[in-house]
Amino acid sequence: MVSGVKEALGGSGRGVRALVIGALGRCGRGAVDLFRKVGLEEDDIVKWDLAETAKGGPFQEILDVDVFVNCIYLSSSIPPFLTRDQIIAAGPSRKLSVVVDVSCDTTNPFNPIPIYNINTTFSEPTVGVDVGSANPPLSVISIDHLPTLLPREASEQFSADLLPSLLQFPKRSEARVWTDAEKLFKEKLAEAAQEQSAKK
Repeated sequence: MVSGVKEALGGSGRGVRALVIGALGRCGRGAVDLFRKVGLEEDDIVKWDLAETAKGGPFQEILDVDVFVNCIYLSSSIPPFLTRDQIIAAGPSRKLSVVVDVSCDTTNPFNPIPIYNINTTFSEPTVGVDVGSANPPLSVISIDHLPTLLPREASEQFSADLLPSLLQFPKRSEARVWTDAEKLFKEKLAEAAQEQSAKK
């Protein structure tokens, strides 16, 4: 994959700028690592996390890079990182040409990238954004099963994360991961039963 991306970039990633939001998380670190491997200069990999997004978007900085990768964990409403109006207003001066939405909050009402509304697939990996006919094209990659692109690596990582919890299962009454899961399950079961009862 690394050699394929390098080839698509003309043999080197030099001159390409990328911004990764969520750069301190697992997916964000992976994105940064890939950009390094395909030849982007360290200064051309902009790494943002909570501190950099605390001021709230939309962010002009996203329009000033070639590739924007969104790797955040979204749990509540936040201002959008990027809007269609902002993109159109930038006109032909916009540098951004690819958005990779690893988070894929496509149907989430709090989606911080409300410029597209479908998930893409490996066979059709991109969707175009309507940015106006006079402006340069912009594509979004929003594959919600992206880890399956690297099945062995994904399996090894998920297994490494899951194994400690599985080993705690025999003593689950003493392990917080299992007691919290059981508590949440009972809460949701009660909510479902209440909702079902109200429908009768």
